[in-house]
Amino acid sequence: MDLKDFVAGSLTQIVEGIRQAQKDTAGSGAWISPTGSEITPRQDAVIMKTAAGKGYLHEVHFDVAVTVSDEQSAGAGAGLRVFGAKLGAEGNVSYQNAAVSRVQFSVPVVWPGQSDPELERNLEQKRREEDAKVRAHNTGRRGGGRDGWMGG
Repeated sequence: MDLKDFVAGSLTQIVEGIRQAQKDTAGSGAWISPTGSEITPRQDAVIMKTAAGKGYLHEVHFDVAVTVSDEQSAGAGAGLRVFGAKLGAEGNVSYQNAAVSRVQFSVPVVWPGQSDPELERNLEQKRREEDAKVRAHNTGRRGGGRDGWMGG
């Protein structure tokens, strides 16, 4: 398998797993990969603004053994391949003209999020009430000049 296919497949399957878990636990009260406007910071966590609100930035770490082979067959070119041992008929592992290397890297990801619509509605209502209090306080003040600040 090509390295690019392995990385793409791994990340895609993680996203699909998150979405499936969110679907399977809908209505249970659990939040899997929570997002929203009121995400609280965690130790050593970075929060990113996304289309769904705020979400945690995660690093997906890869530590992959790859082979570079000089073997070329019809339609196959040289490239990095995720390491896979081939077992022979007698259970022997064989490699032909291949160098095995280790590649380590990470990919930053904000996973697909899930928010609580009721919580978001309550927070929005609270913001509107606070804004209304500030407006009422500001419009209840007297105008400038001597009468404004002396109360007379």
